[in-house]
Amino acid sequence: GTGSGGGHGQRRKPAEETTTVYTDLDFGTSDQLLVVGMDATRHIKTRQNLLTRLWIDILLASILILIVLLAWFVSLRTRRLKEELRGAHMRASHLEEMGLAASGLAHETKNPLGIIRGLAQTISGDNSVPEDKREMAETIMEEVDTATDRLGNFSSFAKTHKPEMSIFNAKTFLNRTTDLLKPDCDEARVKIQVNSDDLMIKADTRMLQQVIVNLLLNSLKASSSGSTITVKLSGNHGVAQLSVIDQGEGIPNKIIRDIFKPYVSGRPDGHGLGLAITKRIVEDHNWTINVESNPGKGTRFNINGILFTRPTQEHGDGENDKV
Repeated sequence: GTGSGGGHGQRRKPAEETTTVYTDLDFGTSDQLLVVGMDATRHIKTRQNLLTRLWIDILLASILILIVLLAWFVSLRTRRLKEELRGAHMRASHLEEMGLAASGLAHETKNPLGIIRGLAQTISGDNSVPEDKREMAETIMEEVDTATDRLGNFSSFAKTHKPEMSIFNAKTFLNRTTDLLKPDCDEARVKIQVNSDDLMIKADTRMLQQVIVNLLLNSLKASSSGSTITVKLSGNHGVAQLSVIDQGEGIPNKIIRDIFKPYVSGRPDGHGLGLAITKRIVEDHNWTINVESNPGKGTRFNINGILFTRPTQEHGDGENDKV
């Protein structure tokens, strides 16, 4: 049989098996914040390397562009300089031909003038000729002399000369040159004084003497009795300035800009070639010349760019050393 007690004869269900999971994190039931960390050092270094390469590339590209632009600019400048040089050679050749033609014309003109003067001199010395005719002959002689003198100045202006450079004592040279005009200055009662540093300058002595004489004559004609003309030479950093300063009537403002051009003169009897020849000689030496004038108070001519050295024992005071 079957018994009633103890569930005899029935199988008992086994209890449900449960699994328990253990963890170190207890999130609980509140809101949680999850933070994830990573090492960005490698990424930052890579980024910096890329930026460095980028800036280097930009710098190299900029340098390359500058080089190309510079080469282009130099090419244009070289081409322009070649054209200017070619033009300068053509102008120089043309001027040389014109100078030779002008010199030849002046020379040929002097010959008949010499004959005219000789005839006039013969007439003026002949006592059998009436006195008024002899006076006319003397006037012809004076005009011929004036024309001959102007032709000589014109020939000097037309000719081109290459300076024969030498080194010499400037103070000694200036004193000797100004002494050449002492009789003229004494007659006009004008004093010439030389104020010069003790320098050895480099120039063509014959051409420089002509420059100084031209400037002194120009100042002498503009100076009044009792005034002073100063010849000043001062040097600094290997370059000297030569100045001729007078206290004369000055140069009119209307012609001062053209004073170095041929046939421009502030005097009715002036031919205007003295200063033009002076400027030509100055430029042949690669110097520059300028003028400062105050009408009624005086004029100052400045020649700049004269090379100099200090005197040494091997340079005598008056001896020229060809270079």
